[in-house]
Amino acid sequence: MGQNGQEPVKQSGVGVGLADPEVKTQVMGEIKVALKKEMKTDGEQLIVEILQCRNITYKFKSPDHLPDLYVKIYVMNISTQKKVIKKKTRVCRHDREPSFNETFRFSLSPAGHSLQVILYYTVSIQHLY
Repeated sequence: MGQNGQEPVKQSGVGVGLADPEVKTQVMGEIKVALKKEMKTDGEQLIVEILQCRNITYKFKSPDHLPDLYVKIYVMNISTQKKVIKKKTRVCRHDREPSFNETFRFSLSPAGHSLQVILYYTVSIQHLY
């Protein structure tokens, strides 16, 4: 498990998934994202909307437990491959198809940057037993 009880969900095309062999957990599904670029008087803005996750499937030790899900967004500098900005959604608790409907605005030119959108989950220790 990652820092602070977080586990990343690896992105593959539109589908995402993760595996944690210690907890015997697997999460698969899709993240619906909308991207827009706006021209403002003070420069360009990249607008990222995290809409919802769908087709999320879970395989847990306890089938009645659903994790708490959230999405992290990283803006990466293409030339250095360093994260220059990071944002995250609120946590959606115990929801098989969470709707986030959150908008993030980045005041930067999209040129020279890439975007990573990763689904994370947290698991409360009390729910594992």
